Amino acid sequence: MNFVFNDTINVFSPKPGEKISGNEFGVSWEEVEGAAYYTVQVVIFSNPHEYDGNSITTPISDKKGATKFTENHAEFDISRMNEKLTGMSYAGEEEILGYEGVLGIFLPGIEYPITVKACDEDGKAITGSLPMLTYYKLVPSITAEGSIKEGQALILSSNYPEAIKYYEDILIKEPGNTDALKYLTRIYGLGWKKGEKNIERATELGLKYAEITGSTQLLFSVLDTMDKGEIKENKELIYSAIKGADGRLSAEAYRLLGRYYIADENWQGARDAFMRIDEYVPYELFYLNLYFGDYAEAADNLKNLYISQLTTNKMIESVRALGDNPPDASDRDAFSSFLLKLLKGVEHSDGEALYNQTVSQIGNQNIKEILYGIYLERNWNLTY
Repeated sequence: MNFVFNDTINVFSPKPGEKISGNEFGVSWEEVEGAAYYTVQVVIFSNPHEYDGNSITTPISDKKGATKFTENHAEFDISRMNEKLTGMSYAGEEEILGYEGVLGIFLPGIEYPITVKACDEDGKAITGSLPMLTYYKLVPSITAEGSIKEGQALILSSNYPEAIKYYEDILIKEPGNTDALKYLTRIYGLGWKKGEKNIERATELGLKYAEITGSTQLLFSVLDTMDKGEIKENKELIYSAIKGADGRLSAEAYRLLGRYYIADENWQGARDAFMRIDEYVPYELFYLNLYFGDYAEAADNLKNLYISQLTTNKMIESVRALGDNPPDASDRDAFSSFLLKLLKGVEHSDGEALYNQTVSQIGNQNIKEILYGIYLERNWNLTY
């Protein structure tokens, strides 16, 4: 085994413990030779006041919604970032929703470590700004001005019943209070504990928030967390929410629309919706392009997917080869049937059997290579 140890990235700003006023802040860092792009991450702790408990490190998006940066600096807006879901988690047997799923990040008065990572053209990390051993107090960080408010404190302490009452009371007096609309949309839409979702109320409040702010990202980032069964159960509500957004659709909205069409078995509608997403390539779009026999487009999709078993050069070559030498009707039918089952949803326990059954029906070696990549990417070779 060969190891290469690289120097860490020097972050110029922010400095450790830097305090910011307002919602905006910048991050800058030194350039790294061979880097195709950089990402900026924030470290979130379950006990944020003490840098204690469980922690997650998650990328953050700039003012334009980008998470990959080719320059060595980026500008961020806290209010825009907090319309997206960041670091959602559930804890315990009752699956209590973590505060970060409701409040977002960069809460006032709390210090958040900031790190930077440099990646090559294949998305592999070259180096980062966080040493292997360090104290977080020595890491670049920001603290937003202000202090935690009463309702936020209730959410931080996981006292969701009181938080719901607190913000519902505010809406009686101030129907357009954006904090109340935002937090309640998430509490109802995500479910503050198992069995406590209220999708209808979440949609009502999320559309009100969109009407006031002009942004639908909050609502659709919440609704897009629904699983396939919930989408089927709430198809009419989802469609009405998309119509109510009046054309102001975010990436999350187009993803939800695509999943809605999948539940309705409208494969072309789903593909059209997923193609409207600019920020990233959904796996579903790759599968749909394969289903429609658009192999050149499917190969391009693989270049932009997050790194996985599907993004190898061998996989890309196999997809392109299908365009040069299309499979016969029998192989195409078996492959299409597999792809549709994948889109509808395959339980992990059923994955290996589906893979083996499909491979036994197919002679085309390129399709077999693609199937094996999907088999590995889905971890069907592992028993949980």
